[in-house]
Amino acid sequence: MPKNMLHKLFDDIEVPPDRKEIITSLAAFALTVVVALFEDWKAADIVWASWLSSLLVGLSFYLIMTVKLLRDKSRGARLKEEEGSGPGCLGTAVFVFMGLIAWLAGPGLLRIGLICLMIIDCAGIFLNIAASKSLFGIDPENRTIRVLLFIPTALFIFFFFLAHFGGFHLGHALFLSILVPPQIEIPGTMETLSGMRDAFLSFLGLLFLAYWPYVLSVALSRFNAYRKALESNDKDYMIGPYRAVIRIHILIFILAPIAMAGLGKAVMLTALFFFHFPIERTVAWLKTRNK
Repeated sequence: MPKNMLHKLFDDIEVPPDRKEIITSLAAFALTVVVALFEDWKAADIVWASWLSSLLVGLSFYLIMTVKLLRDKSRGARLKEEEGSGPGCLGTAVFVFMGLIAWLAGPGLLRIGLICLMIIDCAGIFLNIAASKSLFGIDPENRTIRVLLFIPTALFIFFFFLAHFGGFHLGHALFLSILVPPQIEIPGTMETLSGMRDAFLSFLGLLFLAYWPYVLSVALSRFNAYRKALESNDKDYMIGPYRAVIRIHILIFILAPIAMAGLGKAVMLTALFFFHFPIERTVAWLKTRNK
């Protein structure tokens, strides 16, 4: 195995971290440990907190990368994401997908937001058709127009990974619910489609209320990765977010049997330290200080 393979798999530290990143990472780890002790979390709590943070932090990466694409497009960059089926086909596909989510979401702010995005998507498709036929004097080189023309593609990229990444975590949650059932009472019924929808949304809400400090801790520990994602020219949208949360998933698979076995909190904290403490980044930073 190449010497830097561990870094490529678990963490992106090709550029040595600075002091601010180390302080942020250590503060995030300390926050996690303090909350775990104060709330008397067991291994099962860490399992589900890790699952939730994996989902939310991973999706936030896709959101940031989509915003970066729009920013790059506004600056006139030619992006490989524009190749393939074209904005018309991609925009139509994401329109149908957003409509499906809006229907499943039911009445509320989520449906309103999705309908607004569907309108924006349609506007982007129309502008692409008008620009290709030189209608209405549209200037494709105008910065605002460039962004609007790219919106159907950008929405497709985000919602594609929302479905893929979210589906991956949904399957993971079903597996975990068998091994380590969450200690949360979920209101609603699972007998109807609307009941399952309400139960799932309630479950996510209750998880967030219970474990938001852990989610915040993980997000803070990834702050430098967010910054690098915005600055980098790397277009590897599939691997990047999965690589960012792979450590958390390994933590889950280690803690699940610990939770099932009912082992002590010391074992749980040891596993949490090994997988959540920024060992690699701290070592890399210390090496730069010693030079």
